Amino acid sequence: MHDIKQQFIESYRKYFSSIYKYCLFRVSSVEDAQDITETTFMKTWDYITEGKKIMNYRAFLFRIAHNQIVNLYNKRSIDKDKIVPLTKADGSMIDAPDGIDIHAKTEIKELYKEIIKELNELKPEYRDVMLLRYVEDMEFSEIAQALEISEENVRVRIHRAIKKVKEAIQ
Repeated sequence: MHDIKQQFIESYRKYFSSIYKYCLFRVSSVEDAQDITETTFMKTWDYITEGKKIMNYRAFLFRIAHNQIVNLYNKRSIDKDKIVPLTKADGSMIDAPDGIDIHAKTEIKELYKEIIKELNELKPEYRDVMLLRYVEDMEFSEIAQALEISEENVRVRIHRAIKKVKEAIQ
């Protein structure tokens, strides 16, 4: 039990901020993002205390978070194809991914805003793979596990999403 507890604590420390950021991008509500993140880790704890093994904690956590987001949409009767803006509850833009200084140059800041705008207009299945790949820096196999789709499907969705974003910002 000690090993399981330690492994859980390590995964919590390592992935909490990534899971929370992903949820916030998807639901645009601090409260909902906090609830989903908390539920994700509670469900993970329940899963491992039942004696079940997790091969890839990161993919497993993102799959749980993704499913919780879908459940929230269903619960609130939100159309899944409806645009989910990448803004905070107060209307301000969500910060860029860690390590990116969007204030360094005006052109970069404007390009970032345009890309965010275009991401908002993508279908949710395209937006999901883009966030997981380029914000969370997940491998194709991890994205496939998290979204429960094939790696080929991940690659196709990313390719199509990039094409749509490029077309829109040119």
